[in-house]
Amino acid sequence: MVRTWALAAFLLVAALAAPSAGQDFPLQRFNPTRAELERAGFDEWYGAYRRGEKCGYARIRAGEQEGVFRFEKIYRWKLVAMGSKVDALVRERYTFDLTAPYALRSARMLRRQGDEQLEVEAERKGQQFMVTTINRQGRSKRLRKLIPYTYVDAVARTFLVRLKLGDALRLLTFDPDKWQLGAPTYRLADTKTIKRRGVPTRIYRCKILAGTEQSLAGEGVYDERGVILKEDLYGLFQLRAEPEELAKQADYSGDLYEAGKAKIDKPLGDPRTVRKLVLQVGGKGRKRLASFGPQRVWVEEGKTY
Repeated sequence: MVRTWALAAFLLVAALAAPSAGQDFPLQRFNPTRAELERAGFDEWYGAYRRGEKCGYARIRAGEQEGVFRFEKIYRWKLVAMGSKVDALVRERYTFDLTAPYALRSARMLRRQGDEQLEVEAERKGQQFMVTTINRQGRSKRLRKLIPYTYVDAVARTFLVRLKLGDALRLLTFDPDKWQLGAPTYRLADTKTIKRRGVPTRIYRCKILAGTEQSLAGEGVYDERGVILKEDLYGLFQLRAEPEELAKQADYSGDLYEAGKAKIDKPLGDPRTVRKLVLQVGGKGRKRLASFGPQRVWVEEGKTY
């Protein structure tokens, strides 16, 4: 059985690790006005794909409601992992102050697969957060320090329009379970005007960089509001903007580990100490392999590794 939490964390951009210092391109953060943040609201649906097969959907929305800024992400996945079907739900809901610095007020997170479920509820209490965790072991509470995750971070891609080619936008992501921030960067690689649904639309194509080595974690295409039109994660999963009805039409994907199967007929040594495994890849599919995240692909003397 695949562990839900590890799988779900891998699927989300929010799980991207913090970048290292010392960029070779302009790195920016912005301080928008409240009026700009009010205009940054959106409510979008996405189909989730793996190798061209739809395997779930997502909904991401943000805006002002009932005296706070709200940000919500919902992901539903129908996957197959090592022969087992995996139905997973990940839902995150955040509220923020309406005044600068638009600080986090509360967070709600739910991760569920079958009868396994994890809930985290966090409420700001003065200079701390009261965090309640609910899982099969029961309910626990603890105080946590304030965390500098703001509504500006939640809607940061709205400000891609301010970038020049080669510039990058840094934003913070937040994991309520680990109470931990990530800091991916979005480097603007290209911008052009296309017709989308018959309407001229300015699009922005970005490289998503993450980790201490600032390696390529994915690519995305966004519109003038910073709304995702298409986003690839680690070359494995893709979100595509779709109408709600179409987005929800999903079935189980092929096996997550199908591309990684290989017959190993020699001892590898102690699996706890193996740090690298190199495979020679054959077949037509080898041309579609790409280096992403921890995976490196290269061709040497006509052979793909």
